Amino acid sequence: MLQQHRLRRLVAAGAATLIAATGVGLGTAPAFAEEAVPAEVAAPAEVSAAAAPEAFASQPRLKGKWVLVIGGRYSTVVDGPDGQVYVGSGTLAEVKAKAATLTYPGVGDYGPIKTESGRCLGLASGDTLLQIQPCHGGPLQAWHIDADGMITPPNARGLQHYVLYEKSIYHANGSIAGSHLLMSELQPEVVQRDFSAWVESRNENARSVLLLGHGTPDATVTLNGGSQSTYVRPLGGWNMEVTGLKLGVNNLNIEHRVNGVVTGSTTLTVQFGPDQLEANVSFPANVSERAIVSGTAEPGAEVSVWQGSTLVATASADRATGKYSTELPSPNRGGAQEYSLTQSVNNQEVPGAVSVRADYGSAVSIESPVNEIIHNGGELRFQGRGVPGGKVSLRENGRPGVLGAATVGSNGIWTVTVADVAKKNLKFTAEQTGRGANVTTASVEINPGVTDEALQVITPGEGQKLQPGMVTFTGTANAGATVELRSNLTGSLLGSGVANSNGAWTASVNRQLGAGNYTILVKNGAREVARSFTIEAPAPQLKLDVVNPAQGSKLQPGTVTFTGTANTGAKIELRSNVSGGLLGSGIATANGTWAVDVNRQLGAGEYTIVVKNGTLEVARSFSVVQKPVTAPLTVTSPANGATLKPGTVTFTGTATPGAAIELRSKTTGAMLGAGTATGNGSWSVQVNRQLGADTYNFQVKSGSQSVDRQFTVADTPSGTEFLQVTLPATNGTVQTGKVMFAGTANPGAVIELRSNVSGIVLGKGTTNQAGNWVAVTDRDLAKGTYTVIVRNGSLEESRTFFVDDVAVVGHLTVVTPAQGATVNPGPVTFTGLAEPHAKVVLRSNVSGLELGSGTANAAGNWSATTSVQLGVGAYTVLVESENNEIARSFQIR
Repeated sequence: MLQQHRLRRLVAAGAATLIAATGVGLGTAPAFAEEAVPAEVAAPAEVSAAAAPEAFASQPRLKGKWVLVIGGRYSTVVDGPDGQVYVGSGTLAEVKAKAATLTYPGVGDYGPIKTESGRCLGLASGDTLLQIQPCHGGPLQAWHIDADGMITPPNARGLQHYVLYEKSIYHANGSIAGSHLLMSELQPEVVQRDFSAWVESRNENARSVLLLGHGTPDATVTLNGGSQSTYVRPLGGWNMEVTGLKLGVNNLNIEHRVNGVVTGSTTLTVQFGPDQLEANVSFPANVSERAIVSGTAEPGAEVSVWQGSTLVATASADRATGKYSTELPSPNRGGAQEYSLTQSVNNQEVPGAVSVRADYGSAVSIESPVNEIIHNGGELRFQGRGVPGGKVSLRENGRPGVLGAATVGSNGIWTVTVADVAKKNLKFTAEQTGRGANVTTASVEINPGVTDEALQVITPGEGQKLQPGMVTFTGTANAGATVELRSNLTGSLLGSGVANSNGAWTASVNRQLGAGNYTILVKNGAREVARSFTIEAPAPQLKLDVVNPAQGSKLQPGTVTFTGTANTGAKIELRSNVSGGLLGSGIATANGTWAVDVNRQLGAGEYTIVVKNGTLEVARSFSVVQKPVTAPLTVTSPANGATLKPGTVTFTGTATPGAAIELRSKTTGAMLGAGTATGNGSWSVQVNRQLGADTYNFQVKSGSQSVDRQFTVADTPSGTEFLQVTLPATNGTVQTGKVMFAGTANPGAVIELRSNVSGIVLGKGTTNQAGNWVAVTDRDLAKGTYTVIVRNGSLEESRTFFVDDVAVVGHLTVVTPAQGATVNPGPVTFTGLAEPHAKVVLRSNVSGLELGSGTANAAGNWSATTSVQLGVGAYTVLVESENNEIARSFQIR
């Protein structure tokens, strides 16, 4: 009855006769019989509920044609008059052709179904007839579609269609499972949305931002003309991370494009600020160190220091703390200096410079003497101003060295006094090193136009030869001038004098000059004369005595050895009395003995050989005879293996009367002594040198016979005391400090240095086996005159000398080996005194070749060792230093 009542009400509204769409209602013919869907065109499986696209599950709304499947037939809605909804049916193609496009709620959601005209499908209150109504958002317009296309009307019933007056209509009064929409006709609805963009977050350290916004789904969002882009997501949201932004202001131009057309744009401004730049200036306590500018900046930033438009320094800020520091270059001018600092990050300068001020204080000035003052010579006081603590040095222009130095006082004043300023035109410059290693200068000129200096050296003449001792210079200069004698090597003062009113002057060298070549500079202010001269060594007193062979002696054939005595170091030559040819040579030892072999074997015959020592000659005639040896050669002393005392060793024994006896080194064959057996066959031969502690191997020869003898010289002191002092020279001058004494004495002797006043011991030394000793005072001696007692047991020798600060110039002394000493074979070490830092050279007295060298230390002590091994024999070595030369003779045992 309810159904009939509703239909009747619809008829009253002008509807035609209603026939139930199901074919089981009021009429006898089934509705749409002519539109029955053939089996072969029934809804295919691909459009079944299972074919719904998965993408719908996340879409808010759907859009497409209404193709409803009920009982295997297709139908769609058609707009009717007065809000009525009619059903259009037929084949799938026919239905799709006439179907209207509607929008639907998203899958699984509830919402309205809208027509393209903006109206909604809905139900009237209390009715099941589907109508097209104005959209009001009420529950009777709320539809639901699941993922299979099953559509649920607002009253939660299923849709069916009926025929009313030949028009089909929908009623929501069936089973929900009986009808569903063809989901293949539906697509997500594209909804145009307003474009928006904003900065969601920012990373200060990385200088990046995250942008978010809304827009039309699938639209393209671009940054700065396309440097970056992204797409709007289906729900209308988009995001973009922007990196690599600069410090300062960044303008982000963003465009929204739909199908390539810009539909919206905006500009976002992002600003990143670095850490603030801070700076200050400090000065180290040491004025020679530069000023430091330091502070903090953006970690890792490059800090630049500018003075005006000039870049003067740079620094790198620590990447963790931002701290930096760098030195400021010295401006080399006084006063405060202004600097500005900037920082840059990744080669990008950061706005915002900071300024600092560095006050270097006053530049140096000279207030006294005033410029162009007339000064009559002598002491001159310089005074000026500067920065407290600054270091000031005063120089004379054009002259090496510093005249004086001073530190600027707390009152800003400095003073330097210069002695002996000449009366002539001079210029002086004061240089100050102030805080921050800031160097400034000031100059002053005195005596403009004054050029009255004069200098002439009369004696000694250039190249003159003088005797050892004091050397006096004379000459002329301007009246009142101070004339100085100086070393040409070190510039040290060697003496001075003042010109009298007539201009004459005299100046003596302040020390004794020994043999050698000298050059001394004579100076008067800026004028200078170099004068060279030679000190000649005194000629030695020649002497010559021939001991063996005796005049008229008869000798065995073979090597003939001449022996005798001469002045120490003399060169002894054996020459033919016929041709004058050299037959052998040797050097007299320190004790004056010599031995020279004829340089060839002599056979039987009469001979006369001339022995020469300089201008002295001795002719010695002898015979060489063939005389058989009838008696054996014996050696009675020293015994083989004996132990002897150091000193002279004598060999004794027996041989054929008149036989020649030779003592030779078993090692080198060198002649060490010679003699002749007496008429009874006994002989005695003395070794021709002093023997020190050692083991010796001798060979005693007589003709073809020989006897070997080995013995030891024990290191025991000699029983005979003697003492000789060679250093310091009597009335000589030495430097202040510890003073070295040297000389000779009996081996093993203890040498004492004692005060001549109190008798206290001032130093000790022990004599070596060669008889040489050295003793040094155990305290420093100041300037003055001293007399020291040198003691060896009961022997004493007083030595008077002077101590002064003046450096020793041109001085050379050889301490070891002593003249005539005996030393061991091998490299020989020489020691002595010379000018501090002077080079000492050892040379052969024959070839002049260099044998070794050394350099004196600051106290003047030197040591030099021969670069070659010296074998047994007699030697003379020349010791040279700065135009001085000493010949030192010695023996190698």
